[in-house]
Amino acid sequence: MQYIDFTLIVRRSLDMVRRYQTLWWLGILAALGQGAGGSVPNIPGNNDLGNSPHEFPSDVAWIDRAKESLVGRIFDDHRMFFLVGALVIVAFLFWLGYVSFVARASLIMEIDRVEKEEETAHSKHKQLHFQEAYQKGKPQAWRLIGFSCLLSLYILAAVTVFGVLIAGAIYAGNQPNLSSITWVLGLLATVAGVGLFLGAFYVSVYQRLGERAVVLRKGTVVEAMRFTYQLTLNQRSNVTSAWLVNLGVSLVIVFVSFAALLIAGGLLTLIGYLVLSPLHIASPLAGNQAGLVYSLLGLGAVLITAFGLLLSGLISAFTSSYWTMTYRALDYLARA
Repeated sequence: MQYIDFTLIVRRSLDMVRRYQTLWWLGILAALGQGAGGSVPNIPGNNDLGNSPHEFPSDVAWIDRAKESLVGRIFDDHRMFFLVGALVIVAFLFWLGYVSFVARASLIMEIDRVEKEEETAHSKHKQLHFQEAYQKGKPQAWRLIGFSCLLSLYILAAVTVFGVLIAGAIYAGNQPNLSSITWVLGLLATVAGVGLFLGAFYVSVYQRLGERAVVLRKGTVVEAMRFTYQLTLNQRSNVTSAWLVNLGVSLVIVFVSFAALLIAGGLLTLIGYLVLSPLHIASPLAGNQAGLVYSLLGLGAVLITAFGLLLSGLISAFTSSYWTMTYRALDYLARA
């Protein structure tokens, strides 16, 4: 089996990100969609639950108290407004997810195109255009969405099977009449746990390579998934090495990103201190002073957010370059 030079791939990926700023913007859009998440609902404190932490009011009392609160009254008076707002937020999150899929497809296609053209010396250091690259990714975005849905179904089925085995082993272990086969059930639970761990490792690699097969190969999404399975099976040594290299690079990226954000935050704090220290803000703030403080805090938050977005775009562009080049190398070995 031929082995891939991943050191060269890492260097090429860094060079790709350095030369093509369009990849940064595509990376930002790709990272925005992937970073969308939920929130944790508020949990009432002990004073809201009764005189004792173990005393809960009745359902009717709880509803009456909620209606009497300011939040309850506002919600009752503007129920339609909140409903429309919730629908708008959900629609925005769906749109953001679609934009992320378009950007991910665009990244894969542009990196693959540049690699092909530079291999034949047709385009050396050619600058990319964001709008053109983004438009090319739109047709492939729906294929990526279909791939993600199918992969999620497979993952759900596997997790359900392993979860049933583990839960069954735990339940049976607590039943006296099944104590004679507890060791068998324990063995099954252990195998299921190991299977979940190995499955998580495999899915993380399969998803990266599968996305590139879906975007770059002709045929249906299912055919691309079958090809990816065969590719990971036949090139398992290189695939494992690719995952390990990616893990090491990711740890370095996390450390560097944390250090960069820490330095940026420290610089902003120092600048704020130098600006505000002449005002001797040790007593209650006057109106003008408070406005200046809030303005500086808002400016600092905007700068940190912008820096974080740029950093996420760089990381996303590098990661996409790394896995696209890895896929191209694996595909070349598969055809050799």
